[in-house]
Amino acid sequence: MNLSGSDEATGLARGARGGPLKETFHFPQDLALRIPGQQGISCVGAVTDLRTGEGRRWVLAEFPPPGTPVLSIGERVPLAFSGPCLAQAFEVEADVALWSFNEAAFTYGFEVDRATKESLLGAIHRNRAHRVDFSHDDPVSITVESCPAGHQFTGTLQNLSMGGVGVTLSAEADAHLKSSYELLLGFELPGGDRPLSLVGRTRSRSMVGDEVRYGIQFLQERLADPLRQLEQVKSFVDARENAG
Repeated sequence: MNLSGSDEATGLARGARGGPLKETFHFPQDLALRIPGQQGISCVGAVTDLRTGEGRRWVLAEFPPPGTPVLSIGERVPLAFSGPCLAQAFEVEADVALWSFNEAAFTYGFEVDRATKESLLGAIHRNRAHRVDFSHDDPVSITVESCPAGHQFTGTLQNLSMGGVGVTLSAEADAHLKSSYELLLGFELPGGDRPLSLVGRTRSRSMVGDEVRYGIQFLQERLADPLRQLEQVKSFVDARENAG
């Protein structure tokens, strides 16, 4: 069956019924959404964004075609959010507001209330705020490469969270990296199963003696294998916090 979505759903997808979409929040790539699937088997998809307009809020997610149920507009569905970006699973019920389908994926939009939106975003930001510092007595080195120029330098990892890293670099490195739109980061966590290769963007710079401290935010949509890499980061941060 070739499903293309109803006119009502298509209008919602463009924001027609709810007015123009005034805000879009891009969720981290590692945020999964589980809904009831066919024959009682859960269906897991990836959250793509949250759209807000005229007082309405829609969580949009993509699901693989095999096993994805055909839900009706207005149908109430239990949603279970999970992933490394959350400290724990987040569950709520929401109404189906839109759907569309192509050969690659189902896209569903679920309407949530303001409290659910704020609770979900708050859970993500709280988890990102958890960070661990690294000892000067046992430094962890990190390579930072400018993109697209390709200048690579070695610095010292100062702190780590789900949201990004703090790195100390030389003034020479700063001269090459400060204008870079993206930074390629490479480091290995103590006890980690393999090196990490992440992409970030500079959010802060400050002088610390003769060196420069960079605050770098991960660009999760640009990461290769984000689930594995960010799960390793989360496990490390959790273990360090629990040990403390």
